[in-house]
Amino acid sequence: MHEVGLAQETLDLAVATATQQQAREIRCLRIEVGQLSGVVVEALRFALETLAAGTMAAAATMEIEEIVARAYCVACGEAFDAMAQAYRCPQCGAICPDLVQGRELRLVSVEVI
Repeated sequence: MHEVGLAQETLDLAVATATQQQAREIRCLRIEVGQLSGVVVEALRFALETLAAGTMAAAATMEIEEIVARAYCVACGEAFDAMAQAYRCPQCGAICPDLVQGRELRLVSVEVI
Protein backbone atom coordinates (compact mmCIF):
# COMPACT_ATOMS: atom_id res chain seq x y z
CA MET A 1 0.00 0.00 0.00
CA HIS A 2 1.98 2.97 -1.29
CA GLU A 3 -0.54 5.38 0.24
CA VAL A 4 1.32 5.10 3.56
CA GLY A 5 4.52 6.42 1.99
CA LEU A 6 2.62 9.17 0.19
CA ALA A 7 0.82 10.12 3.40
CA GLN A 8 4.12 10.26 5.31
CA GLU A 9 5.71 12.51 2.69
CA THR A 10 2.63 14.75 2.65
CA LEU A 11 2.64 15.05 6.46
CA ASP A 12 6.38 15.74 6.48
CA LEU A 13 5.86 18.56 3.99
CA ALA A 14 2.89 19.95 5.94
CA VAL A 15 4.77 19.87 9.27
CA ALA A 16 7.83 21.49 7.70
CA THR A 17 5.62 24.24 6.23
CA ALA A 18 3.84 24.79 9.54
CA THR A 19 7.13 24.86 11.47
CA GLN A 20 8.55 27.38 9.02
CA GLN A 21 5.49 29.57 9.71
CA GLN A 22 6.05 29.13 13.48
CA ALA A 23 2.61 27.54 13.84
CA ARG A 24 1.47 25.65 16.93
CA GLU A 25 -0.98 23.34 15.21
CA ILE A 26 -2.14 22.23 11.78
CA ARG A 27 -5.90 22.62 11.50
CA CYS A 28 -6.53 21.39 7.95
CA LEU A 29 -4.72 19.77 5.04
CA ARG A 30 -6.23 20.22 1.57
CA ILE A 31 -5.10 17.63 -0.94
CA GLU A 32 -5.98 16.99 -4.58
CA VAL A 33 -5.85 13.44 -5.96
CA GLY A 34 -6.31 12.71 -9.66
CA GLN A 35 -8.69 9.90 -10.63
CA LEU A 36 -5.91 8.15 -12.57
CA SER A 37 -3.12 8.79 -10.04
CA GLY A 38 -3.26 5.24 -8.71
CA VAL A 39 -3.98 6.55 -5.21
CA VAL A 40 -6.90 5.04 -3.27
CA VAL A 41 -8.43 8.09 -1.57
CA GLU A 42 -9.81 6.27 1.49
CA ALA A 43 -6.49 4.47 2.03
CA LEU A 44 -4.67 7.81 1.81
CA ARG A 45 -7.11 9.39 4.27
CA PHE A 46 -6.69 6.49 6.73
CA ALA A 47 -2.90 6.65 6.45
CA LEU A 48 -2.86 10.44 6.95
CA GLU A 49 -5.08 10.25 10.03
CA THR A 50 -3.07 7.36 11.50
CA LEU A 51 0.35 8.91 10.87
CA ALA A 52 -0.78 12.34 12.12
CA ALA A 53 -1.28 10.99 15.67
CA GLY A 54 1.26 12.55 17.99
CA THR A 55 2.20 15.32 15.54
CA MET A 56 1.07 18.92 15.21
CA ALA A 57 -1.45 17.60 12.65
CA ALA A 58 -3.11 15.18 15.09
CA ALA A 59 -6.42 17.07 15.14
CA ALA A 60 -6.25 18.25 11.52
CA THR A 61 -9.11 17.83 9.09
CA MET A 62 -8.05 16.02 5.91
CA GLU A 63 -9.92 17.52 2.96
CA ILE A 64 -9.22 15.38 -0.10
CA GLU A 65 -10.67 16.41 -3.46
CA GLU A 66 -10.71 13.92 -6.31
CA ILE A 67 -9.75 15.57 -9.62
CA VAL A 68 -11.54 14.34 -12.75
CA ALA A 69 -9.27 12.98 -15.49
CA ARG A 70 -9.41 15.27 -18.55
CA ALA A 71 -7.76 15.15 -21.93
CA TYR A 72 -7.35 17.79 -24.63
CA CYS A 73 -7.70 17.16 -28.34
CA VAL A 74 -5.06 19.02 -30.35
CA ALA A 75 -7.00 18.25 -33.54
CA CYS A 76 -10.18 20.18 -32.69
CA GLY A 77 -9.47 21.90 -29.34
CA GLU A 78 -12.05 19.93 -27.34
CA ALA A 79 -11.37 19.27 -23.63
CA PHE A 80 -13.19 16.21 -22.31
CA ASP A 81 -13.45 13.76 -19.41
CA ALA A 82 -11.11 10.84 -19.99
CA MET A 83 -11.28 7.58 -18.08
CA ALA A 84 -9.75 5.03 -20.47
CA GLN A 85 -6.17 4.33 -21.54
CA ALA A 86 -6.74 5.53 -25.11
CA TYR A 87 -8.65 8.77 -24.91
CA ARG A 88 -10.89 9.33 -27.94
CA CYS A 89 -12.21 12.84 -28.53
CA PRO A 90 -16.03 12.84 -28.41
CA GLN A 91 -16.10 15.79 -30.85
CA CYS A 92 -13.90 14.60 -33.75
CA GLY A 93 -12.92 11.01 -32.82
CA ALA A 94 -9.16 11.67 -32.71
CA ILE A 95 -7.03 9.68 -30.25
CA CYS A 96 -5.65 11.99 -27.55
CA PRO A 97 -2.95 10.17 -25.56
CA ASP A 98 -2.09 13.03 -23.19
CA LEU A 99 -3.98 14.01 -20.06
CA VAL A 100 -4.17 17.62 -18.94
CA GLN A 101 -5.29 16.58 -15.46
CA GLY A 102 -6.10 13.43 -13.52
CA ARG A 103 -2.74 12.00 -12.42
CA GLU A 104 -1.83 14.60 -9.81
CA LEU A 105 -1.29 14.24 -6.10
CA ARG A 106 -0.92 17.71 -4.64
CA LEU A 107 -0.86 19.24 -1.18
CA VAL A 108 -2.85 22.38 -1.95
CA SER A 109 -2.83 24.12 1.41
CA VAL A 110 -1.94 23.78 5.07
CA GLU A 111 -4.15 25.71 7.49
CA VAL A 112 -2.33 26.48 10.73
CA ILE A 113 -2.74 28.36 14.00
